[in-house]
Amino acid sequence: MGNEIVDKKILAPEVNLIRVKAPQIAEKAKSGQFVILRATGDGERIPLTIIDWDPEEGTITLVFKEVGVSTKDLGKLNVGEEIPDLLGPLGTPGEVKFYGKVCVVGRGVAIAAAYERAEKLKKAKNHLTAIISARTAELLIYEKEFER
Repeated sequence: MGNEIVDKKILAPEVNLIRVKAPQIAEKAKSGQFVILRATGDGERIPLTIIDWDPEEGTITLVFKEVGVSTKDLGKLNVGEEIPDLLGPLGTPGEVKFYGKVCVVGRGVAIAAAYERAEKLKKAKNHLTAIISARTAELLIYEKEFER
């Protein structure tokens, strides 16, 4: 079957990061793309942005908030377990190039996707300003990563 969860971290209450073994997706992923998955064989399909990917390791990283039944089912999966259905990468990649000055904005769980884009824009030698926020300080994620 494949799609084994190789790492799992809790970033904030009900906000999880998982790294999944998905070599074919990791090989082709680009900034701004997403996957569609089902956490259980009969669950609904949900889209999640690819936050990071490592073609050499063959892994992709996903961040999600446990809100509905499907994301709660995904949150119940642990390292060593498999996601039954995983399709991607999907969507048109975002263009990453030198613009000069850029601003990246993210709120809540979308901060993870904003960080992925900010990283790529910084590598393209842009001067970067980031604005991140969350409903509470406890829910603010990737704060240290943005500070770097």
